[in-house]
Amino acid sequence: MKNIKRPTLYFLTMIGKEDTRCVGYYVSLGYARGTIECCCESLCEAGYYKYAIIEAFSPGWYPATKMEEWYEFIDHGKKIKKIKKPKQYENICGFGIG
Repeated sequence: MKNIKRPTLYFLTMIGKEDTRCVGYYVSLGYARGTIECCCESLCEAGYYKYAIIEAFSPGWYPATKMEEWYEFIDHGKKIKKIKKPKQYENICGFGIG
């Protein structure tokens, strides 16, 4: 099992004041980024979600987060801005897998 190459999956999760929702996963970081760029107004759901996060995981049980990219929705999702991880979430990971 040590030599098996496991693909990386990129989970796209929306984060609001009281809710998180994983809306999809992708086989490339480019596809995940493209979804945020092209669909940011829909993903924001009229201001319900404040942030979008892309997390990379390998398949398996309790996978560790390999990387995170954070985005903030601006003007009810008309624009997005790449940001650093907000301080209130600095000790939390694994949003996409629950």
